[in-house]
Amino acid sequence: MKKLYLILGIAFMISGAVAPAVHAMPEPYVQEAEVKTVELKVNGHQLNITNHDNEAKQVVIYALTGQVVKQFDAPHGTTAVDLGAGYYIVKVEKLSQRIVIR
Repeated sequence: MKKLYLILGIAFMISGAVAPAVHAMPEPYVQEAEVKTVELKVNGHQLNITNHDNEAKQVVIYALTGQVVKQFDAPHGTTAVDLGAGYYIVKVEKLSQRIVIR
């Protein structure tokens, strides 16, 4: 059981799941929402990373144990990454998303 809590704790820390509380602010302080420039889609054993920005984005793929599985720069366009079956956490700069490969 301790092992499960350890794995979940590491996954929680890596995913950056702690989000600040959002409060209504007066009009001059309202910030514009960030536009998603990266899309992640799973197709079979393949992860497709689509970068809509003209600049390359750093991608890090972690296993749930916290081990770095792959690390690379994704150029503009779609990049395909083959992964084995399992649970992963994909970080693309500020975006962090959990994925499942079956």
